[in-house]
Amino acid sequence: AQWHEEEGLLVLPWAPWMWSWAAGRPTHAPSDLYSESQGAALANAQSLILSHTAISAKFGTCKEGTKYTNHPIVCNTKKCEDRMAYGYMQIHQFGNMTEASDVGSLLSAINNNPSLLGVSGAFTLQKHPHSKDGSMWRRTSQWGCAGSNCASIESGSYDLVKVIDADGNFVQPWYDEFIKYMGDVPLMTWSGWKDEAARAYHRAMLEAAVAKIQSGEWERLMPVLDC
Repeated sequence: AQWHEEEGLLVLPWAPWMWSWAAGRPTHAPSDLYSESQGAALANAQSLILSHTAISAKFGTCKEGTKYTNHPIVCNTKKCEDRMAYGYMQIHQFGNMTEASDVGSLLSAINNNPSLLGVSGAFTLQKHPHSKDGSMWRRTSQWGCAGSNCASIESGSYDLVKVIDADGNFVQPWYDEFIKYMGDVPLMTWSGWKDEAARAYHRAMLEAAVAKIQSGEWERLMPVLDC
């Protein structure tokens, strides 16, 4: 990830080791948050990896965040000095930071459902009032009807907690709660391309897509994942 101090902007490229997928459904998991099988998790991973998307979060005070979010507001609006209390998230295809895609487009990709194309969305990161050293956040998810620039329907929001710190130490009680919650369900992560040939192939596909965008000629390229 890259942190841009002057802009208060965090940018995360979609890269190996940055994400994990549950290869099954934990016993007490909400049904809308986890895939039922390893195959479904792999399909989810493939669509996100091949989206070549960078994620950004523009941070500021919680009070500044109320300009963009009326509800839900979880962070403390009275702490005006905390410029890391609220982060408005955006996605940028191919890492192009000069343009932002509607996060609602992820809904169609993740669910492999073309009928969801056009749905609008908005994501935020809001520091929980009881957070210590950035250990607890509310990751809000809001959605709107296709063609609308307003995302007022909250669905899929969750608490984002830190289970391991930067030095590799377990953060309690979140680490133990996570292990208990997952049970015997394994996690999958993307470790990178299978070999240099696969890396070169996907790089060429990506460069071709970027060239088409720059020339004004764009057609969707979705190569088969080989990693």
